[in-house]
Amino acid sequence: VYVDGPLKAGHRQRAPYDLILFAGAVAEIPPEIAAQLAEAGRMAAVRRAAQGLGRATLTTRTGGVLAHRVILDAATRLLPGFVPKPAFVF
Repeated sequence: VYVDGPLKAGHRQRAPYDLILFAGAVAEIPPEIAAQLAEAGRMAAVRRAAQGLGRATLTTRTGGVLAHRVILDAATRLLPGFVPKPAFVF
């Protein structure tokens, strides 16, 4: 099924999902998408800031609680719409 819509919203109409896989890096996982993960579900994403290396992270939901485990360092582009908010840097 092909769905066209804002990436950060996920696709709530078919949730919950047993597996969510991001095909690129994200600065953070939006709460809207995390809420679509099923109990005992898994979510894989490379999380990274605007610059530098990302960290492939496996997120699981157990008892309604999300747990994050870093698997490895990874280099991939940020997905459109998932770029971190600008912050003041010296």
